[in-house]
Amino acid sequence: MFENRSITFMYIYFFLWGFLCLIASIDFIKIPLKQKLYFTLFSILIISLFCGLRGNVDGDYNNYVGYWNNAPYLAHNTFTTFAIQIIFLGVEPGFILTCSLLKSIGLESQSIFIFCSFLTFGIFFKIVKKISPMPNLSLLIFFSLYIMLPFMQIRFGVAMVCIFYGIICWREEKKRKSILLFFVAASFHTLTWGCILALPLLKLKIKYLIYFSILSFCIPSSLIRTIVSEVFNFMGSYADYIKSEEELSMLSVLFNIIIILPVIYMYKLKQLDETFLFLIKSYLISIIIYLAVRDISILGRIAIVFSISSCIIIPQYLKIMKQNNFHFLVFALLIFGYCLLKYIPCLKFFEPYKINFIL
Repeated sequence: MFENRSITFMYIYFFLWGFLCLIASIDFIKIPLKQKLYFTLFSILIISLFCGLRGNVDGDYNNYVGYWNNAPYLAHNTFTTFAIQIIFLGVEPGFILTCSLLKSIGLESQSIFIFCSFLTFGIFFKIVKKISPMPNLSLLIFFSLYIMLPFMQIRFGVAMVCIFYGIICWREEKKRKSILLFFVAASFHTLTWGCILALPLLKLKIKYLIYFSILSFCIPSSLIRTIVSEVFNFMGSYADYIKSEEELSMLSVLFNIIIILPVIYMYKLKQLDETFLFLIKSYLISIIIYLAVRDISILGRIAIVFSISSCIIIPQYLKIMKQNNFHFLVFALLIFGYCLLKYIPCLKFFEPYKINFIL
């Protein structure tokens, strides 16, 4: 009986994914973008609750509860003692400060999962609202490819969307907002600094980024690993993590390269606007990083930040397709199949879904 119930609760993951596919289908209907965004906002609410209210169903859940338990109460400390406690916890201060704030107003540990979930998907909504012509399909791709981050690795889930949205704001000359987003990202995850170091690559032309992609593959992975190990030893963070890291899947990187090839063809035909050129550059930067750090999977998270661009690039393939219902159907099935193939492997890290309403 218990085993059957476990299987049933595993189906919830597929039910939610199927729901997002259904909503994504709306993007293939010729309706105003504003109306599509209403459906996106509804989906964001559902997903945020799904991720934020999940109980102990993954390997990181108890770690975050432990961080919560160790976070100091604001009222019981002076500023100096509070700062000292945060430093000695060895966790990013923005995350611990958020835990302390929520804890100090009487909430339970589940509230930090809710907060991070709504913040992550809320900022992603801001991203697709600005630059995606098919926001519901973009949300499906994001959920399928990166579910482990907002669901499991919640600190980096917050950081990744803050960084990408910060880049968009910087392009729009909203420098203060951009800096604030980078600051929030860095206060939630240290790898933000690696992403910031890669930002100057966005100024390069696409052909040079392609050359860098080839060069990054030619650089010996052992050299990169040695340099990164020395840097992390100096910083005093992630040093032990690096020693036990596995290599990135080169098959996955190959799929990433294949995805970008039709877009490069569009670039050659001069069919792209400035926003889409920015997305291509972002995606090429993700490939450069993936190839350069292929021996250190944790640094692959830096590439993930830039690969968020794929959530907007893939729907743009409609521009190089003949506009008829058959092609739209084939396109939808290919994208849904791709999303399913990326989504299923993530589920092996999750147990049957459990909900926790204790806030």
